[in-house]
Amino acid sequence: MSKSGRNYTKEKIRQRHIANKKRKHPIRLFIKSWDFWGKSCLGLFVFGMFIYSLNDNVTIHFLWIIYACICLPLFPFAKKCSDDVLRHYFSESTFEDVINGSSPRGLGGLYLMLIIPFVIPLAAGYFIYQIINYK
Repeated sequence: MSKSGRNYTKEKIRQRHIANKKRKHPIRLFIKSWDFWGKSCLGLFVFGMFIYSLNDNVTIHFLWIIYACICLPLFPFAKKCSDDVLRHYFSESTFEDVINGSSPRGLGGLYLMLIIPFVIPLAAGYFIYQIINYK
């Protein structure tokens, strides 16, 4: 069979689609983006201060420190999940100015404080959604 045959080109197209699909997984794209590193630095800042402040009485606050250490690498994914959900319900400009903004009229600090207790479920939900959506 020649290399310009119909079955050959279909097979090549299918292989190209599989190769493109493997490279463009949403979690990998998010990890390679600057958004991930910004959210990681924010999580390091928030949970780093939390761990440092509880470090004086390690025996009393041991479970809180463990929780913060678990939440530290999961925070960017939880923040991305909550951002995507809120962007779905609000316009982009409303989300950036009011909800996620750091201006005096913005609710950025309150938004951050509402995310922190739900880091593990939000991150798990983000991973499950992306894995199911990718298939």
